[in-house]
Amino acid sequence: MCDCNQNATPDRPAPQPAANNIEATSIGAASTEQLSVFHSNLLESAALAQHLSGVRYRILSTLPIESGEKDDRAADTQAARWSASIYDYTNNRSLEVAADFPSASNTTVAVTSNQPLPSAEEWAEAADIVGRDSAFSQWILCNRLVVYRPMPALLETPGPTGAADRTLLVGLLPLDSDTVRHQIVAVNMITQRVINLPDGRPGISLADFTTCGIAPVFCPSPARGTPGSIWLSWPQANPVWRLQAVRPASSSGGKGSGLEVRFVEYKGKRVLYRGHVPILNVKYDNDACGPYRDWQYDEHCFQCDGDDLGSGFRRAHAAPKTACNGSDAGNFTGVAVYETLCELILTTEMEAGWYRYIQEWRFHLDGTIRPRFKFTAVSNSCVCKVHTHHCYWRFDFDIVTAGNNLVQEYNNPPIIPNTNWHKKEFEIKRFRDYGRHRKWRVSNTQTGDAYDIIPGPTDGVADPAFGKGDVWVLRYHGNELDDGAPGAPADLDKFVNGELVDNQDVVLWYGAHFRHDVSEQGPGECHEVGPNLVPVQW
Repeated sequence: MCDCNQNATPDRPAPQPAANNIEATSIGAASTEQLSVFHSNLLESAALAQHLSGVRYRILSTLPIESGEKDDRAADTQAARWSASIYDYTNNRSLEVAADFPSASNTTVAVTSNQPLPSAEEWAEAADIVGRDSAFSQWILCNRLVVYRPMPALLETPGPTGAADRTLLVGLLPLDSDTVRHQIVAVNMITQRVINLPDGRPGISLADFTTCGIAPVFCPSPARGTPGSIWLSWPQANPVWRLQAVRPASSSGGKGSGLEVRFVEYKGKRVLYRGHVPILNVKYDNDACGPYRDWQYDEHCFQCDGDDLGSGFRRAHAAPKTACNGSDAGNFTGVAVYETLCELILTTEMEAGWYRYIQEWRFHLDGTIRPRFKFTAVSNSCVCKVHTHHCYWRFDFDIVTAGNNLVQEYNNPPIIPNTNWHKKEFEIKRFRDYGRHRKWRVSNTQTGDAYDIIPGPTDGVADPAFGKGDVWVLRYHGNELDDGAPGAPADLDKFVNGELVDNQDVVLWYGAHFRHDVSEQGPGECHEVGPNLVPVQW
């Protein structure tokens, strides 16, 4: 494959098309206005009003409820029912609500003690409470302390009743270590008071004089569930690619799944029903920090100059600049759509605490898809320690059709005598083997059309204890969009239960694992992982 960016440098960028060659059309899904109407109707519904009367609360997120069944008609229609996560601070409880969209009829409410992840708006309120505290206000006001979002996001310490008060964490980074210490404080959102922690940080974090990463900038993220999806065709004349892109704020799964692509077609034939990253975690050597399970829906700002195509999408006039370029600031949150002479590139930046994650999907004229994930961080003490990032893509391949798909594995030297290729008949977990040039192929048994999944050179090999695996070949089930695990490690093994995958609707999970040692690689270096999906017969 010719890499059209291989000769690009900061002084000599990749050659660009003479004019806009991207066709973007809106999707008949939910709009921002409809979401606002839904919120109003929901809050006025009798089923919810009885729980919220006279209490202090916040809507943390709102999401469509997927049917779990494949239906191409869903690409241009909105979900019939939506869910909302609401926190009731007065009674220290969560309300999980479901209702018809946008009328909010048929509302159901479940009261739980769950602690959902905070929204950017909620964290901003916690930071404001810290900024008003007499112990910190003068330092923050004079820019001697910078607030940042740390890991973990919440402090879940059970109280006398066994329930944990809603408690967010706020990092305080000194610009001058001689005046005030680096620490992470807790903010009780029920009492709205700041709590100093033993050792100045929670037990699975660090906050000391040594920090690594770029200077942090707080950019308010769109609320989870903010509408944002678009149809893209490229090039405009005789397009070879057509797909739907979904911004991270609208992505599926319990913790989001980043920049999603759906209904991906190359030269008029389906390649992917959906591609996304539902699982993302990090493990530190000797548990110096964490381990952490991250979320993939909080969009962070990056620099993207161009023309808006729709809610959360912008056609970039030049290659966007993310945290990988050394700055945490920017003028845009969402998805940048960018083209070179031979690739359509979708780029977004996300945050989870102090981590910055840059995700890309690259679609080449020759049919190659290059999903990429990059890792960096803003200033904190944990990332100075050796750690490994684990990123898990879920590729729902529908090669030409949803069914009649087959997964094969290649090894050279072979592991089965007299053949490099063998098919996977039943669900299975596999590890990469670079010594055998191991790769995988998904093909349509009726047409012969096929794509290879070729591991990236820095994708690593999973440790069985935490990384768990590199590839899972599974039978499609609509309720397996993520692993739903409460802990940090991926829990995909539970889906391997002997189901037939030969000539079926298959899903391939692909894990990449990057070990980051600041002492060897530098604190600000941005690391990239991801396979190439390459057409074999099309």
